[in-house]
Amino acid sequence: MNSRRISGVAVGGGAAALALTIVFGSRPLSSWLTTHAGYQVVPSAVAVPYALPGLHVGEVGEVWSLGETAAALVLVGLVTIRLQMRAERLSRSGRLRVLLCAWWSSALAAAAAGVLRGAVTAWFAYAGPGGYLTYALFGAAFGLLWGGLLGWIPGIVALLAHAAGQRPRRSATSQAPSSEPSRNAL
Repeated sequence: MNSRRISGVAVGGGAAALALTIVFGSRPLSSWLTTHAGYQVVPSAVAVPYALPGLHVGEVGEVWSLGETAAALVLVGLVTIRLQMRAERLSRSGRLRVLLCAWWSSALAAAAAGVLRGAVTAWFAYAGPGGYLTYALFGAAFGLLWGGLLGWIPGIVALLAHAAGQRPRRSATSQAPSSEPSRNAL
């Protein structure tokens, strides 16, 4: 693997994960989802982190916002790092493997970000060690669930980046000069 250059698959998957965190960090979307699909926020009533972590750009300084932003950066970073670590193998892989690797990377990264979000929630709730463990486990479980549901988006973007990076391979017969005279030469 060429460690000096980041692969297009990793950039594509990371960029799609970043786009998801920006979307889930937007107030209009969260307000619309709460209004029109309120059943999705029912687990939040027991402090389970809702959806994927959102990148909240305009709320610098609030502790909750800093925790969400850190979780969003963990999500984007882990997706990018995991895809970069598998870049060499994925360059020789088929489309389905690239899609599944990026999807699973997104799900695992969302679970890791959920652990961080659960810890921030436990801190706000003044929970003891059992509370930290419980919130972290619920955060990981629901992060894995949301990452599994939405991981196909970075998967498709990584797949498109993989397809764009593939060069058409010429066969060995078309590269070697022919020793037979051309039939059109007569």
